[in-house]
Amino acid sequence: MKRTIGYFVRMLTLLSFTLSLSACFDIVEDVTVHNNGTGFIKATMNMSKSKTKIASLMQLDKVDGMKVPKQADVRREMNNVISILQKTPGISNVQHSLDFNNFVGTLSCEFSSVAALNAFTSALSKRLEVNISGYSNYTFNSGSGVFERRFKPSPEARKKLESLSPESKKSFDNAYYSAIYRFDKPIRSVSNAQAKISSNKKAVMLKVPALQVVEGQINLSNNIQLSN
Repeated sequence: MKRTIGYFVRMLTLLSFTLSLSACFDIVEDVTVHNNGTGFIKATMNMSKSKTKIASLMQLDKVDGMKVPKQADVRREMNNVISILQKTPGISNVQHSLDFNNFVGTLSCEFSSVAALNAFTSALSKRLEVNISGYSNYTFNSGSGVFERRFKPSPEARKKLESLSPESKKSFDNAYYSAIYRFDKPIRSVSNAQAKISSNKKAVMLKVPALQVVEGQINLSNNIQLSN
């Protein structure tokens, strides 16, 4: 997913950006939206499949010309992100974990409205000096029961991908991004053909190769219509 940092999971990607260029990884965005628009989001960056290789990489100064972050760097940046979250109106119960034995990072919080997620994205964008909200945002209309995730590929991410060495690009071969959206009401329909509705019809999952997202071959946009 790399440098686009389009939503919470991309923060975790940013924190582990340099390392994940040379290792297999999985990103999971798990969102629960209640009927009144409140909800919970948990983002996970999992690089445990390559933990031995990552441990070795962290002994280096640079990978592909980019400085390798140390544990202290990652913890410091995570603390900065947490601080921004805690100051964002509508965001509460911020939790996080960083497992440097298995190289798994998580970040979660509750939100009073979907608008609060977009407000946080805007605040984070200013700190990182990168366009975040321009690539991804959410809307939810409780009256019509429509949840929408808007997304467009980042030219910055694609440019960064093209600059990588062939070996680093191979890290994307087994890299996946998953988005899970859960609701109180049954789901009537989804607009993204690659999204799968659960058997109880109250959750939808989209799991796609990260490389195809960065290259713009797959669009993460989805319009989810709930039953009345």
